[in-house]
Amino acid sequence: MRQRRAAEAESAGRHRSPWGRSNRILPIRWGRIIAAVIAAAAVVSGLILVRGLGPGRPSPTAEPAGAATTMVTPAPGEPTPDAPGQTSPGSTVGPSAGAVGSTGPSGAAGEAGAVGADARATDAGSPPRAGTTPATSRPAATPRAGASTTPASRPAGPALGLSSSDVAFGDVESTISVELIGVGTAPARVSVGATPAWLSAVPHEGVVDPGARVPLVITLNRATAPPGPVDVFVPVAAVDGSGGGKLHVTANVSGAPELRASLAPAEIVTANCPADRGSTQAIVSATVVDPTGVFGVEVRTRAPDGAASTSALGLVTATDDRSTWSGPIGPVPTAGTMSYTVVATDLDGRRSEVTGSVEVRACSGG
Repeated sequence: MRQRRAAEAESAGRHRSPWGRSNRILPIRWGRIIAAVIAAAAVVSGLILVRGLGPGRPSPTAEPAGAATTMVTPAPGEPTPDAPGQTSPGSTVGPSAGAVGSTGPSGAAGEAGAVGADARATDAGSPPRAGTTPATSRPAATPRAGASTTPASRPAGPALGLSSSDVAFGDVESTISVELIGVGTAPARVSVGATPAWLSAVPHEGVVDPGARVPLVITLNRATAPPGPVDVFVPVAAVDGSGGGKLHVTANVSGAPELRASLAPAEIVTANCPADRGSTQAIVSATVVDPTGVFGVEVRTRAPDGAASTSALGLVTATDDRSTWSGPIGPVPTAGTMSYTVVATDLDGRRSEVTGSVEVRACSGG
């Protein structure tokens, strides 16, 4: 009994060996158990902290936007700083997101905030915080050498300018406009010099105000202009003013269309004749050559009884500047001589004419 009680007293605070030997007792290691529990708690706390401060979540201790934040990580066995700004020996201080030098959208905003904060600190007389760049003022922009600081001066009084002095009609054009510009300090009355009868230059308005633009319309009448090259100068000026200039008008004016015409048959019968007595109509054919282009071809007739008529010829072929046209004339009720005139008109309004005649006979025995 005494030995059993002594064994129970000796086993207090001890446990038996896991190997099942009753004579081998191991002491309980409370120090290791406590250290393991503390380590597990530290791991769990770290995971919770990392999850709570993950991307997209604000920091628990938010600082003003753009302020530089210092993070101090003590090495194992070193004390943690007690006051803000205090660092442990050997630790590295670096700017957080938003400090000067950061990249990305948050870094750009942080840079603006850090510079603004340092500028306010400098104005207040206190030095900037560590890790930030002091704000510096930029020098005022100076004008380039030779640059004008006043608006361009205008000629005093009425003055005119021309948007262009060259008026080139070429081979086809008949109307061209240029602009009259008021370049003076007062309204300018427009004066246009003399022009040939087949050329005109008319402004839309007789007075051009300062800074205004008024069209000046130049028109070439190709139908009456002399064939060949045109080279004319037309003066334009401001009455009792300055400026203006001379319009140089050039053009190539072709002559009247080249026209040839023929008719077949040379003799027809009156309208009341039977078909076996002959044809009651004749066909007129025309060939026209014109580099400008043909507007149309027509034939005008006068019957033996004096009746007049006009009909258009139809286009048959067209190659380059050459075209052919044809159409019928007749029938007429009376016998005699019927005259005809073929008229070709080009796009410039110029005309060429070719005349001819055809005999109209009565029916034999009729």
